[in-house]
Amino acid sequence: MNKIYTENAVDNNWNQPKLLVINGEPIKEEHISWYTARSFSGTSEIISLYEVVRADYEHPEAPGYTTISQIEIRLRNSCKIISEKAAPLLLLEAALKTVSLLNK
Repeated sequence: MNKIYTENAVDNNWNQPKLLVINGEPIKEEHISWYTARSFSGTSEIISLYEVVRADYEHPEAPGYTTISQIEIRLRNSCKIISEKAAPLLLLEAALKTVSLLNK
């Protein structure tokens, strides 16, 4: 999958951001966190599980020498809130809310 990345570098003596197209898979990934979100699809309420990941890609103009780090949010699971598959997601949602209340 191609990704577009803005690099804050001077290109051809113009003080403008440079757009880079990143091809291929990340060379390294680091899990940061999980979170849940609710939405509606028609008349059904949906709960979704997302993973936040830091992904490192090879720089397209300097492969093997430098990398580009990017924070990505990935959809890992999604289901109707009234289904049995939603139970673990609802437990995780409740646990995350409890932790955020305890940290206040």
